[in-house]
Amino acid sequence: MRVTGTYTLRMGGAFTHRSGHPANAWLVVLALSLAGCAEFTALKPSPASSAAAPGAASGGESAALEAVYQQGLARAREGRESEAARLFRTAAERGHPGAAYELGIAYTKGRGVESDLEVGASWVNRAAEAGEPRAQYLVGATYFAGTGVEQDYQRAIPFLRAAALQGHPRAQFLMGEAYTGGLGVSEDPAWGARWYGKAAHQGHREAQFAYGVMHHTGLGLPVDAESAYVWLTLAEALGHPAAPKMRALGAAGLSAAERERGHARAKRFEPEPSARFDDAPTVKYVQHQLERLGLRPGPVDGLVGPLTRAAVRAYQQRSGLAPDGVISPALVDRLRLEANL
Repeated sequence: MRVTGTYTLRMGGAFTHRSGHPANAWLVVLALSLAGCAEFTALKPSPASSAAAPGAASGGESAALEAVYQQGLARAREGRESEAARLFRTAAERGHPGAAYELGIAYTKGRGVESDLEVGASWVNRAAEAGEPRAQYLVGATYFAGTGVEQDYQRAIPFLRAAALQGHPRAQFLMGEAYTGGLGVSEDPAWGARWYGKAAHQGHREAQFAYGVMHHTGLGLPVDAESAYVWLTLAEALGHPAAPKMRALGAAGLSAAERERGHARAKRFEPEPSARFDDAPTVKYVQHQLERLGLRPGPVDGLVGPLTRAAVRAYQQRSGLAPDGVISPALVDRLRLEANL
């Protein structure tokens, strides 16, 4: 089951370009740029990049490359595109992933250099291989959506997962789509809800809508009408076309006090980076799984209170983990394994 209907997707066979020629990584990005996909054109440069690729630079050299990259970003903001491209090339050729990504975009869009889609795509893929999350997302989203190429969800997932783990909200959203719909991965709506939640907390409109729907329907999460109201209110404020109707549907079952609390929660919302492992969506996932196992973690609210700590310790003891009450990757991995047996 898909929550958002963002894409009309179909499972593909062998991954080839629609011309019949075998597709490779650069062709994926090239096809996306040729199609003018919104997922590509909406990307914006981040103020800082990931570190240089392992083995490419270290210590003082890495700092120097980062300085060159930042100078390139500054020149691009000033509209001095030729200077920006030159600086990006200097850093990219020495192994700076962010500069490689920016240089790829420059070639694709003809910003400061003569437009060359193939060269641009090769630089974007080089950046993705070096761990640049924007590039990883771009390549993964192309495989996922099948824009100009046959869809291949299984090829998409490693790129999207890598970007999502670095906090890229659109990659996190697509990971939610994948797990909720079983696209390239085993269907797991609870894990999909966790990824939607991570993107929603960063202010991603489609993820906020999806997260609201999952709270409303009980898909992957316990039914929580007030939280559904909050997330749908936020999605509506960002212009999601389906949010008003869905929010009104949920609001009909709420009391005046619940609606008032929901409005207050939505008003207090501030987007936050997806930096901590034990963030609210992950805590909700853990609470939900512990509840299903009969360990009584208290309300599934994303807050780690005494009941949740006690339930975590109880599960850790019975699973042979150190009973420290910490929501850790090892704990979550064990819960996921047990939930999918």
